[in-house]
Amino acid sequence: GNEVRLTYRVTEKPSIVEIVYEGNSEVKSEDLAEAAGIKPYEILNMAKVKEATEKIQKLYEDKGFFLAKVEPAVEDVKKDESARLVFKIKENDKVKVKKITILGAKKISDSTLKGNMLTKEGGFFSFMSGSGAYKQEAFDRDVQALRYVYYNQGYIQAKIDRPQVNVTPDKKSIYIAFRVDEGEQYSVGEIDFGGDVLFPKQELAETIKLTPGNIFAYDVLYKDLSDLQAKYGDLGYAFANVIPRTRINDK
Repeated sequence: GNEVRLTYRVTEKPSIVEIVYEGNSEVKSEDLAEAAGIKPYEILNMAKVKEATEKIQKLYEDKGFFLAKVEPAVEDVKKDESARLVFKIKENDKVKVKKITILGAKKISDSTLKGNMLTKEGGFFSFMSGSGAYKQEAFDRDVQALRYVYYNQGYIQAKIDRPQVNVTPDKKSIYIAFRVDEGEQYSVGEIDFGGDVLFPKQELAETIKLTPGNIFAYDVLYKDLSDLQAKYGDLGYAFANVIPRTRINDK
């Protein structure tokens, strides 16, 4: 019968003699090499090259460059024996915060509210992925900051929702909108002291800055707590606890 001659030609994978990063100006080549995790004189492994490309992309995203593109290329130095690995990088721009809108804010100015936020109008935004998705928890600190501004001016029932975020189609800019329900402004009513008083109540009242009739402010309350604690500390009560119990009187 007929015969077929089958020849297997075995070629070893080439080793990488050089790794080059091209086009990077915002991130140092040493940092890229550390992220990539590939070293010269390793055997060329395309799965590892793909993984390294993703790690470099992630490093750029962590630095706010969501539009960065990383392309690996393998160039022969000596065919089937040695190769040069090149990561071609196009950094592009960071994502910009185009506009922040605070809906429902009437009692406190926009400039005061925005001035306390971590995210700034016109600044860069560094909590997004290349797909244009953003991390909601990125705004949790901003929500807390806005609440704090309101609580410090007596709006102790102010509610601030996580914002609505719109990414422009080119993924270069985002628009952020916070919704605020301010509620009423509260002033300080009656102040009393209970528990292990140890000092005349009049003396304790003179130690604190919160006074009946004034606007209630959280930062003043917390300063008062530490001042009272220090007062007890001077008497040798190092672990005295001063616990505020507030009650809202809508009238």
